[in-house]
Amino acid sequence: MRVLALMLSLLATPHQPQVRQSAPVLLDWIVAVREHRAGESDKALSTITAWTYDDLEEMRPLLETLVDAPTKNNPQRARRRSRVTAGEMEAVREALKFRGVMDFDTFRRRAAILHTDAALLGDPPLVTRQPTTDPRGALPLNSGRRVNVRSFDGRFEGLEYSNPHWDLAMDMLDALPASPRDPFVGQWYAAIGTHLVQSRRFADALIHFERARALVPDDPRVLYAEARLHETLASPRIQNFIRVTTPINGMSIRGVGSSGAEWRRAEALLQKAVAVDPTLVAARLRLGRVVMRQQRWDEGLRLVQQALSETQDPTLSYYASLFAGDAELALGSADDAKRSYERALSLFPDSQSARLGLAAAISAAGEREDAITAILPTLTKAPEKRADDDPWWIYHDSNLDEAEAELTRLRAPFTGPGR
Repeated sequence: MRVLALMLSLLATPHQPQVRQSAPVLLDWIVAVREHRAGESDKALSTITAWTYDDLEEMRPLLETLVDAPTKNNPQRARRRSRVTAGEMEAVREALKFRGVMDFDTFRRRAAILHTDAALLGDPPLVTRQPTTDPRGALPLNSGRRVNVRSFDGRFEGLEYSNPHWDLAMDMLDALPASPRDPFVGQWYAAIGTHLVQSRRFADALIHFERARALVPDDPRVLYAEARLHETLASPRIQNFIRVTTPINGMSIRGVGSSGAEWRRAEALLQKAVAVDPTLVAARLRLGRVVMRQQRWDEGLRLVQQALSETQDPTLSYYASLFAGDAELALGSADDAKRSYERALSLFPDSQSARLGLAAAISAAGEREDAITAILPTLTKAPEKRADDDPWWIYHDSNLDEAEAELTRLRAPFTGPGR
């Protein structure tokens, strides 16, 4: 089931973890980091996914200390670090002796992969205080945990705590070298950002890219993935959801601007991505569409035409042709629009979007009967045969293969146990 997860703000008091024996748990964690085979639901991963939400909150400052995650410019981490006791510091030092001969940066990368797989492959951590699923009810206000909305087809379905394994994975990345920046950091943020947007985990994606900006502000892959997020947030389905959803008692949806603000944010990110990497054709194509959505048809048309000339990919060529037809029609060039829509149909003959555009272009030229003829195949096609005939329907979700490929590349160096 597709999940729409939008961030909610919640006035809350800090969680006070219970005291526990940290030394054996730290040893379990180090063994799991060393033994986990990336992408597998193995014993090492089971050790970590068995931790409750409270366990993860309690262990976070110890794990940050163990990998030496920096506290500079991170007041929340500094506060967590200040609460680590002398006994816990001794437990951290003892645990480090069991890291073996593995390079410390390799260990940090493996730790990031471990928590990434815990978020991707494991069940959400068990919580003892479940948020209410009644949009009219009140949430418990004794936790500092971030809460996400779950929605399907624009309908409120419930609330869930955000998965702390994402935060722990990013904590591990923060500890990697910053000057120069370890290339694994950009690779991770691009791959996971693509996954979060593709799977519509928008709340997690907003936090994800906020942290990425401080670490890899000029990585074109990360810029492109974040631009896709804001392009999606500008779409009618998200904007309508925000408009009609009744705020839950004590909370408000945050992190999503108006459609105009989201278009502008997407444009700025795509402009920067293309400037850093001019070969990123998909970014140029989406930039053209984002510009068109702001009624700058001439500029958008030039961008999508350039993208069309630079790609051999059928789906990208289809999008470029479809968007070119939209711009040409808006600019009053019905004949040019007709040719663009026909080019899109030559790539995907059953495309409903291209046929609708073609009919509009023919109608604009005054040929009403021909316009009806152009649209008839769409009107008469059996509904059960329409699901996958038009790439436009998955425009905002079209990176599934890319997301899976990037995750495979990310995990590749860690598919065996470490030493």
